[in-house]
Amino acid sequence: MDLLEPILIEFNPELIIIAAGFDLYFADPIGNGMLTSITYYKFTEKLLTLAENICEGKLAFILEGGYSLIGLPHCIYAVIKALLREDYESPLFEQLDFPYESKREDIYKIKKSLRILLTEYWSSLGSK
Repeated sequence: MDLLEPILIEFNPELIIIAAGFDLYFADPIGNGMLTSITYYKFTEKLLTLAENICEGKLAFILEGGYSLIGLPHCIYAVIKALLREDYESPLFEQLDFPYESKREDIYKIKKSLRILLTEYWSSLGSK
């Protein structure tokens, strides 16, 4: 959110539209991600708060896809629970240990490169 939030604040949209794809779910046969339904829940909570602060809560989700027949219903349900401001608990089969540390350095490098590229277009990113 440290890239998205300042851009959204600077852009100041009247409505935020999310293309809700779930390809990064850990059990997706096509995507190569490590996200769980609780990740989508927490991300939706943050987006909802941003929308409330920026555009009076006007937030729309369009279902894009995801290919895990096991995970897709859980992810969609998690997003709906977050939009309703209700608690959500991920299913037991998602409570796994992922090698986050092994990917952390790669993520930081990508974020740094992305920030440098976007600074040309968004002044709010130039201060860090």
